[in-house]
Amino acid sequence: YRMDRIQEETFNVGFRAMRYFKWNLNLSHQRVNPLYPYAFINDGTTFTRYDNSTVGISLRFAYKEKIVNSFRQNISTGTTWPVLYLYYTRGIKDMFEGDFNYNKIEAVIEDSFYTKSFGKTTYRIEGGYIDKPVPYGQLFTGEGSYDDDTKIIVKNTFQTVLPYEFLSDRYVNLFTSHNFESLLFKTAWFQPQLSVHNNFGYGDLRNPYSHLTDFKVKDKLFMETGLQVDQIVKMNYLNIGYLGFGAGVFCRYGGYAYDDFNDNLVFKITASFSIK
Repeated sequence: YRMDRIQEETFNVGFRAMRYFKWNLNLSHQRVNPLYPYAFINDGTTFTRYDNSTVGISLRFAYKEKIVNSFRQNISTGTTWPVLYLYYTRGIKDMFEGDFNYNKIEAVIEDSFYTKSFGKTTYRIEGGYIDKPVPYGQLFTGEGSYDDDTKIIVKNTFQTVLPYEFLSDRYVNLFTSHNFESLLFKTAWFQPQLSVHNNFGYGDLRNPYSHLTDFKVKDKLFMETGLQVDQIVKMNYLNIGYLGFGAGVFCRYGGYAYDDFNDNLVFKITASFSIK
């Protein structure tokens, strides 16, 4: 319900260089027209549409990642070490009619590990920073996945946050979960998997009055906790695997909890596919 119409020309190349590194280089020009009531005020100029020209580099570092070649394609079989993602974008004013100079950087670390007789623990730490004022579409948002019409659990998002509820030019989020798998309860025909989630987030925004639209600033600690049960229903799919359906409940608390407790609760469904 909040989108930009974008006309874009881009050049992109990806490659592997140095052991365990995967690189991507990007050159882009965008002509952005917000499709919602919006204006951005910067240095006395009001923008209702704008041009954004950037050069960027991103990398993925997976220490001791194993790669196999299958049908002329390199396929990762994973690593037991944490995986690092790093993204850097430089906005350049007057290059291809670009309107803004800025630096934007994001970093992500994610990992998962098993504990014997206890299950699988997963965590993801992510953060970002932008050094200059930029329009709404270039800031950090969209980290929530709550929608009245589509109540589906979306990985690595805040389940109780609306998609565009918060706006930031700097942020840090932590997503954690622990899956007990089938250790707590298991029969021949009923093998539900119980997961516990704890998610936290913080963000801030310089010059919030430059953006003429509605949003919140996440400058207090946001917290939510959830309980998820997968494979409550499990069905054979064409004899190649199993479709599993489950459900979860999440509760937001902390600095952005609602006064009415029931408003903090969100119920969602989940779907999975497995070969056994």
